Amino acid sequence: MSFYVGQKVVCVDDNPTDGWILSDFGKIESGAVYVVAWCGDWEFGLDGVLLSVLLIGIQREQGAPWGAYRFRALDELKAESRERYYKEHPELQPV
Repeated sequence: MSFYVGQKVVCVDDNPTDGWILSDFGKIESGAVYVVAWCGDWEFGLDGVLLSVLLIGIQREQGAPWGAYRFRALDELKAESRERYYKEHPELQPV
């Protein structure tokens, strides 16, 4: 999984972890679409270094980025949804 600045991503995990998501300030929502402002490695203390993203318009109180594992690329998600749909409805798949 890699992201780039300007890429649209979908939140797939907005669950709190270790008290990091305590207020509505800068809160992310599962299913919401965001735009990547920065992507890189970030030291998360006990969790170690994780691939992380900053999002345009969403700033956390601590100033820390979000773990990239919480997001999927919008185009990747669309492709997976399309693939799942055609597996469920093979008669509708284009030839």
